[in-house]
Parts: sequence; structure tokens; C-alpha cells
Amino acid sequence: MRILHRYLGYFLTGMMAVYAVTGFIMTFRDTNFLKFDKTWERTVEPNLPGSALGEAIEQRRLKVTREDSTTIYFDNGQYDKASGKATFTTKEWPAYIEKLTDLHTSRTADPLFFMNVF
Repeated sequence: MRILHRYLGYFLTGMMAVYAVTGFIMTFRDTNFLKFDKTWERTVEPNLPGSALGEAIEQRRLKVTREDSTTIYFDNGQYDKASGKATFTTKEWPAYIEKLTDLHTSRTADPLFFMNVF
């Protein structure tokens, strides 16, 4: 019984450490703390208006900064109206931090949801 209690304690200590670190990281998720630039190129429908562009390239809170006859410019990128090619840059965490924060933020549909209940 002592062995089970010891290993359960190690497991719970590890889980609390993961939650502490990811909680600290997620506190600063609106900043560029520990994030790096990732450049994306997506091809969507040509001649999209600026209002529909955010949904087409799956970017929330997309704000068009300026627009001319061939290109729409927005925060961190641009969209060519003729070809439908959108090029933009996002800030993302490295893969290992992304996986740890996925443990921290679970939804009821996730298989690890019950770990957050206890």
C-alpha cells in the first residue's frame, strides 16, 4: 500500500507541476512570450471581400489595414485578389508547449476531461 501511495504522490506532483507551468505560460498568451513566427500560405477563393477573408483563412479578429485593386493588406499578411493566395504570419508556441497547454485547457469532448475534474 505504501508503494501505491508513493507512486500516486509522484504522479500527482507531476500533474501539479504541469498545471503550474502551463498556467503561467497561458497567463501571458496574449503576448509574444515564448512564441515564434510561423508563415502560412493559403489559397482560397479569388476576389473575396475583406469582410469574408478572415473566415476563409481561419483567422479570428482579422482587420484589413488597406486595400488596393489587386491586394488586400491586413495585420501580418496580405491577400492577392486575382490568384486567391493569402500569405500571413502568426505567433505560435513550440510543439511541446502547445501539447502541455492542451492538457491544461480541456473541453468536455476531450478524452482527458476527467483529469481536470479530480
